[in-house]
Amino acid sequence: VNFEGGNAAASIPGNATAKVIVPKDKTEAFDTLVTQCDEALEAEYGETDACIQVDSVPSVWHGAVVSEEGTHLLLACINGIPVGPTELLDDQLTPMTSNNIGVVTMQSAKDKSTAMNTFIISTHTRSFDDQKMEHLADQIKKIFEVSGAEVELVMNAPGWKEDESNELVELTCKTFNDVLGFEPKKVNMHFVLEAGYLVNNFPGLHISS
Repeated sequence: VNFEGGNAAASIPGNATAKVIVPKDKTEAFDTLVTQCDEALEAEYGETDACIQVDSVPSVWHGAVVSEEGTHLLLACINGIPVGPTELLDDQLTPMTSNNIGVVTMQSAKDKSTAMNTFIISTHTRSFDDQKMEHLADQIKKIFEVSGAEVELVMNAPGWKEDESNELVELTCKTFNDVLGFEPKKVNMHFVLEAGYLVNNFPGLHISS
């Protein structure tokens, strides 16, 4: 009947909650299913996320119920959206292009005479390459549109990748070493959105963060 997860489009959600109506004679089977999901997630992600957990808590629901078709469409969107890196740089370690689902929330109908509610799903696509970012964003758009959803581009940040050998980066590394006493590890990150805007508007500008 409801689904809520995440609190920022640019962040990977740390938690999510689904409210599900289950007939009384099916509660035991549902609890077993939840336990199986918890065990499966722990087996797959336990080493990297020791706190990962799936649990169920009994409650009472008074309100609209999402149709079976609506539920299937929501899950089709969530399961179809690419999550994580879709392409790596030549070092095979740093993501070239990636995407994450940021927020999933249900907005209640403004007209109380109807039970129609709206699910809002936000995603965040990043890349060092503008064309690759636009291509992935277009793929995601099509996934939503096939399910009958409306798609809106909220913000578009240009792709950008700094040259690790430029003088500014070298000076930053030297200063880091002089102050802290050890060599920093140089890593390209593609989530520094303001850097792309600055480099795009001021050609020749170099940035080290």
